Amino acid sequence: MSALLRPGKPAAQSALIGFVAAVALADALQDLGLASDRLRLKWPNDVLVDKAKVAGILVETAAVAGEIPPWLVLGMGVNLAHAPENTPYPAITLRAAGLAKVTVEGLLAALAGRLAEWDGRWQAEGFASVRAAWLKRATGLGEPIEVRLGQESPPGRFVAPEEDGALSLEVPPGRRRTVTG
Repeated sequence: MSALLRPGKPAAQSALIGFVAAVALADALQDLGLASDRLRLKWPNDVLVDKAKVAGILVETAAVAGEIPPWLVLGMGVNLAHAPENTPYPAITLRAAGLAKVTVEGLLAALAGRLAEWDGRWQAEGFASVRAAWLKRATGLGEPIEVRLGQESPPGRFVAPEEDGALSLEVPPGRRRTVTG
């Protein structure tokens, strides 16, 4: 699914729609029958079921940093009946996760309601409530991770998303590094 949005916020704030979408999708999948303890969110843009990727989220725009983008595209790919093979990380389908009867239309209906709900909360309350909901389902908090940044892959420990959505990475010796998506 791809949606053309006009958030009316600066580019850095507009990018937070990826977190909004992840929380909304997790809620929609729970509404469709997945147990909440099976759902996890991986920074910055993956939804996991049983530690395997079931969906990816991508936000694109042509805006320049600091400007208010005239548009952005929110793309969400959900593995309903098929998942990619030979990927660096395990992938799963909704069918394999026990949601064999979920259709594209049913998923979109559940997602639309939850996306409207979470977008409304983000608009009214700011990112804090979205971040709190995201953190409840986050995977990897406090665990070692390796972040790929072009030619560099600094090892560290995943602390949490910052208030602006950036990843907070604890790097030796006891320092923090902020990484944007």
